[in-house]
Amino acid sequence: MSMPASFAHLFVRVLALVFIPKFKSARAAASSSAVFLIAFLLVHVLGNLIIFKGADAFNQYGHSLRTNPILALIEIWLAIAFVAHAIAGVVITKSDKKLQLPPNFTFSKAKLVLTGTVLAVFIIAHLKAFRFGPELFIGSPDGGPWGRFGLPSRMRDLYRLQLEIFSSPLQVTSVSSLLLVRTLFKH
Repeated sequence: MSMPASFAHLFVRVLALVFIPKFKSARAAASSSAVFLIAFLLVHVLGNLIIFKGADAFNQYGHSLRTNPILALIEIWLAIAFVAHAIAGVVITKSDKKLQLPPNFTFSKAKLVLTGTVLAVFIIAHLKAFRFGPELFIGSPDGGPWGRFGLPSRMRDLYRLQLEIFSSPLQVTSVSSLLLVRTLFKH
């Protein structure tokens, strides 16, 4: 089986794991949605590594994503998985009585709520910056092809957007990225 075919097979199996089973517990829902979200994160990070191939390659990658009709379906699945995971996390936290007010409050007991909040802030900032962020375009105003790919004359310049956002360490997305890495590797 070729690499793209095996990846597609794995992706379909992950989708089935997340959305087909009847959840018998909040822990099963949290686990299944986490598998899907981690699989998406891995694909997303690998796709973003294309930025190291240069502006043409990264902007073509972004353009192919924005014009792919399947993207809307994937975004819906992501939203469902994120909400299911968040709800399951709240149910687990409440049932395990991990989040209690002083005098019994400790940060170790509140880890699920704190990491969930950090991740939610990161995801909102990331979506605001990159999915719904400034519409920086490249291309010729006369409608001629752009770059060596012959793509439409107006294409979102995600390469420049990345450089602008990550050029300032004070950007919320940059700070959130550092918090995300710390959160993921602390578990």
